[in-house]
Amino acid sequence: MEYSAYFCLMVSAFTAAFSLPVGRAFAVASLVCTAMHLIRSRKWPVFTATSWLAVLFVAVAVVVTLASPFRETGQSKLLKLAWFFIIPLTATLVTSRKRLIELLGAFAAGAGVLALLSCTVHPAVVVLDFLRGSAPSLYLAIRDAGSMTDAQRLMAGIIIAAGFLFARIKQGKTAYFWWVVLALEVAALLVMFKRGSWICTVGFLGVFLMLKTNWKYVAGLVIIVLGLGLMPAVQTRMSGLVDEIQTGGRVVMWTKIAPALVKEYPMGIGWRCLTSDMMRRIAPEVEADRSHLHSNPVEVLVETGRIGLAVFIVWMIWALVDAWRAIPSAGQAPERDRVISLSMLLALCALITNGLVEYNFADAEITLIYAYLIGCAAATRKLVATVEKPG
Repeated sequence: MEYSAYFCLMVSAFTAAFSLPVGRAFAVASLVCTAMHLIRSRKWPVFTATSWLAVLFVAVAVVVTLASPFRETGQSKLLKLAWFFIIPLTATLVTSRKRLIELLGAFAAGAGVLALLSCTVHPAVVVLDFLRGSAPSLYLAIRDAGSMTDAQRLMAGIIIAAGFLFARIKQGKTAYFWWVVLALEVAALLVMFKRGSWICTVGFLGVFLMLKTNWKYVAGLVIIVLGLGLMPAVQTRMSGLVDEIQTGGRVVMWTKIAPALVKEYPMGIGWRCLTSDMMRRIAPEVEADRSHLHSNPVEVLVETGRIGLAVFIVWMIWALVDAWRAIPSAGQAPERDRVISLSMLLALCALITNGLVEYNFADAEITLIYAYLIGCAAATRKLVATVEKPG
């Protein structure tokens, strides 16, 4: 039963990269199997510090929302926080580095499936829409079809896939599969036209290459980035950063809307209670049809107050420390494990960094990725100084 629970979790990590409903279904199946195993064996689940911090954050969010004058907006959305059960679930089931590698590999491969769909089926639909006259240009059609959620899935998948690729290279093994997966994911991320995901991927992939490869790979990344930067579509997309300052973009949200809401509701307005109408009453120039503030810390502060923000910051820092300490030293594990553990840390760093300029914390698909990575980090941190159990 315990292995069935772990297998369902691994399938959940694989499918969640391209299908949220399937990923959630297997996560629930894993939870049920784990509960049955723990009852039969009279054991307790593994609750790490990050698991308890997740519980504390959820408690703060629930209390603030129920006490909010906007609770009718946020009550129905509180259930989404329950998916953080994947953190203790993962910490309970990842009992060895073998399982860590299998789980991360499953997610990276699943992101490859997403990339394949993004490079084939999705562009075909966009082209058909363009031919029907739904968009003034093919560039705008492709740009508008890009998904922030999918871009961040691909971002995490690219960094972890790079870990598996170079782990095999360091072992002197062939890595054709991971070369194909990585190439597909990079191509798919490019056509998403999401600047934050582009920048975070390049930045943290560059850190990985500098730490675990040689100058040739770093130079190759620089050449690729410079080459892509010469493409008119990429230049057009990057030049749009000016709009965030000159029009009703992020700067207006962070410097005008958020301070006004915090002043009026210091304890928070409630989880996911922010609406476009609330923002436009404060700043009519803000972009229309937005119900978030494009930043995890800013959004958490507005929704759950200073207490919620403090818990959130401690939670994320603790998760990063777990991921850092989960990297074994040179004498404790094979280089393969060190390389893949580093990619896990950098993928989590990329999600958190991108979350500074994009509200990804409450994104249903990204919530699962946060939970897998935080749970894996917590589970494997304790393996650094202990003898591994059988996988």
